[in-house]
Amino acid sequence: MRCSTLKDLPTPPENKTGWPWTQESLQLPDKMPNGNPWPKISIVTPNYNHGRFIEETIRSVLLQGYPNLEYIIIDGGSNDSSIDIIRRYEKWITYWVSEPDRGHPDATNKGFMHARGDIFCWLNSSDWFESGALKIIAEILPEGGYWVVGDCLVVDESYKVIGHYIPEVISTAAYWVEQFLKGSSVRLPQASAFWNKDVWLNIGSLNENFQYVFDHEFFFRVYRTFGRPIIINRTLSHFRWHRDSKTCAAFMKVTSENLQVGIENRHILPLLKQLKTPFFIVRTRGRLKLYEVLELNKGAKDTRIILCLLKALLNHPILLLDRMFLGFIYQKILKPHLRIPAWLLSKFTGLY
Repeated sequence: MRCSTLKDLPTPPENKTGWPWTQESLQLPDKMPNGNPWPKISIVTPNYNHGRFIEETIRSVLLQGYPNLEYIIIDGGSNDSSIDIIRRYEKWITYWVSEPDRGHPDATNKGFMHARGDIFCWLNSSDWFESGALKIIAEILPEGGYWVVGDCLVVDESYKVIGHYIPEVISTAAYWVEQFLKGSSVRLPQASAFWNKDVWLNIGSLNENFQYVFDHEFFFRVYRTFGRPIIINRTLSHFRWHRDSKTCAAFMKVTSENLQVGIENRHILPLLKQLKTPFFIVRTRGRLKLYEVLELNKGAKDTRIILCLLKALLNHPILLLDRMFLGFIYQKILKPHLRIPAWLLSKFTGLY
């Protein structure tokens, strides 16, 4: 399917202007500059009750001007405006369905079951592509390598840029496992990641045992089999940070799932790192306790939060080695009474 033009698509809401509402990408010729056909790009958008965002997502895909697109939307049975919006654009959508699923990775896997492209990607229904993103990928990925990752801008609901998500150069698989054991991961923006069909055929589907870190668990498996991604210094997507994106409770689940991935793969660590694994696990579980304290005491007075933090410290002394915990201690106890040099504060707490 060739991408549609601005005049083909439904008229955008009156208050929406710019990309991808009143602007479109340049329509590409039928053949690449070298005379080869453009590789087919299959994009899956999983959605559940993101009717306030999904139209922008859809338009950012359909207005890429790309000559060989396959667009798939898997809706989890939304009860908001999502279905009406999808139906408005269904003549330009290769396949879509709305039915209950088992969560985000299940919906995405269902979408890729219908994908027949040469290059795969998924774009969540609150995010959107940058204009011309597919052209960049199509010109780079067939030249060599198996997967490509670009930059991603993080914006809030008012479209204010609040972050720039730059892919991290991964040194070794062991380094990545160590980050998992710390409750974190390496920086790879999912919406700006593309891979060829060989990757999907060899790596397999997203792991549905995880609901929060399935993307990074998948990328970790890709890295172990196919090596480092091609990293390009171009913004390919926008990630929308909205009120449903992350809560303290969600951070707990992200940290817990990252730890689980690390534990499952700790065998690939070198011996000295394996000896440190129990320390990483205990420290990360202490961080989870910190999240739990903060979640249970949302809106509480500072005195109660301080008491809960100190109680958590008595039960988990390892928190003394946690930068986030030290940052909270500084904010709640030390800051009102002490003036600490900025360089020292940054060194021990990560705060400036």
